[in-house]
Amino acid sequence: MALGAAWGKFGTLGLRVYLVGHLAIERDEVLLGERDFPGRQGRLAFAYLATRRGAATPREELAAIMWPDAQPRSRDTALCAVISNLRTVLGTVGLSSAGVIVGVSGCYRIQLPQGS
Repeated sequence: MALGAAWGKFGTLGLRVYLVGHLAIERDEVLLGERDFPGRQGRLAFAYLATRRGAATPREELAAIMWPDAQPRSRDTALCAVISNLRTVLGTVGLSSAGVIVGVSGCYRIQLPQGS
């Protein structure tokens, strides 16, 4: 699939991810800032997965990053909710909500467009 076709209505300009300073994602005229992410855990999950771009991150490792002091009693349910909300937010910049964060064999992996 051509890169432009994958981006649909958002054209062919690149996706920019800002992890230093303020967390943000920018694509064409759309800018998502820290407040657009699903809470502190959503920001941590996105930043961690983005730094490990393409690598599988075990659920336990991601949960330890998101809740370093004490994990929720129903950790797996809370983790799934954060990832689901994060997928929805990433969909607002034209990323496939089903394909941007993939869960495989107890791990999560983020798939950002080439050149991001």
